[in-house]
Amino acid sequence: MKKYYYVVLSLILFAKLSFASGDYHKNMERAMELWGQHKTVEALAIFERVASVEKKEWIPDYYVGLICAIDIFEKRNESQSDLLLKKAKVALENAIKKSPNNPELYNLKAFILTAEITLNPMMNGRRLSSQVIENYKKALQLDGNNPRALYLLADYQINMAKMFGGDTSKYYAQLEKAVEKFNTFKQPVPFYPNWGKEMAVQILKQKNK
Repeated sequence: MKKYYYVVLSLILFAKLSFASGDYHKNMERAMELWGQHKTVEALAIFERVASVEKKEWIPDYYVGLICAIDIFEKRNESQSDLLLKKAKVALENAIKKSPNNPELYNLKAFILTAEITLNPMMNGRRLSSQVIENYKKALQLDGNNPRALYLLADYQINMAKMFGGDTSKYYAQLEKAVEKFNTFKQPVPFYPNWGKEMAVQILKQKNK
């Protein structure tokens, strides 16, 4: 499933590195820059440091969880998968403490659970699949226009339907709706999650081939 979870970062900004709370924006820019250059280890270290300093900002924790989950999907270091999963879950818990009832964190929780499923699909799929869907639906209850929730839920359900021979048409319709929402989505604050459109469009193109 890793092909569905490649996140493209286009933010190329340069900043001097330090870890004082007042340098939040500079540190986040630097972490995004490194991640965009595929220097995942360096980017993750900065996000973790920023998250430990910033007691009210949930976004650095979010990116720690997201990067760890993506690394599990992409199987870059399978021997570290259990450690990455644990780190992702801790980062998610920290983010939720800072920002309860946040739709993006329900998205992240479902995303991390999906990563966990890939580690042992036969066992974890039965145990966690309903939780994945439930968390995306919670995100949509909080924000029905959230494009990532629409895209990720549709993508997950498309894969499940294909696996069990079900009808995928309604999920592709939901994916089209997600793309529409992506087109009008605006980040409310700097560094707010803003990914998924490229993959949603790619899945629709594959469907039409």
